[in-house]
Amino acid sequence: RRSGNSRAFKRLKPFDAEKEMGGFNTPIPLGPSDTNAFRHGVLSNGLKYFVRKNPHPKGRSSLALAVQVGSVQEQEHERGVAHIIEHLAFRGTNKFSNYDIVHFLESIGADFGADQNAYTAFDETVYELFIPSDSNEPIKHTNKELQDLSTLDRALLVLSEFASGIRATENDLQLERGTVIDEWRQSKTSQNRMVESHWEATMKDSKYASRLPIGLEKVIRNCTAEEVQAFRDKWYRPEHQAVFLVGDFVESMEDIERKLQSVFEGIQGAFGNHPAQS
Repeated sequence: RRSGNSRAFKRLKPFDAEKEMGGFNTPIPLGPSDTNAFRHGVLSNGLKYFVRKNPHPKGRSSLALAVQVGSVQEQEHERGVAHIIEHLAFRGTNKFSNYDIVHFLESIGADFGADQNAYTAFDETVYELFIPSDSNEPIKHTNKELQDLSTLDRALLVLSEFASGIRATENDLQLERGTVIDEWRQSKTSQNRMVESHWEATMKDSKYASRLPIGLEKVIRNCTAEEVQAFRDKWYRPEHQAVFLVGDFVESMEDIERKLQSVFEGIQGAFGNHPAQS
């Protein structure tokens, strides 16, 4: 195996940075120059978007909302709150309650499962939807907000709710604590403890050393709805967010950009007109 890798390495062609990209100081392009294949921009409220048409796999699309907040942004009394908010997103939002979002994903045959549609990291929280995109026909739904919308329109509406409408009542928090505590317990295996010790040594004297996204048990058990809401309001703002769409879309690029503007441009300060946070 080692000799095979060596032969493969020898077959690689030399990379000429000047010829291929104009030198090492030339910015790497975000995507193809063809605007029918790739577009990106910034909405008036500061939210960024990136759209890439990709015919493979046929009839499938991947959508994501990235929020520029993770465990590193947490204060000591908030350790674990970013991850809790990720969980609360699927429990209920301003427009959808009682797992309506989960039911929507199931109704369109979207991929859905534990840790498959969202994750919390040190610097980011990301929500992902994997949807069929070979039809823009409206589908009836029991929730009036989702009725008569195409699959893409409904998926964008769900992402907009993650961006600006995650519900965080005391009842929601109490119902979700058990699930998060179970994840915390599962993270305390001997193998994970070794990984954690290695991470702390690697990131010594850095905030990353003590900010694993799972958080602290005492915070998960005792944080209040007001504390969760304050963290959400501070960070879930359009200037901290970006939307990514990649897939075999039947809509034109112009139509997709119009949809993004229609759904996301109205978000101002997410949960109120708070001053921007750094």
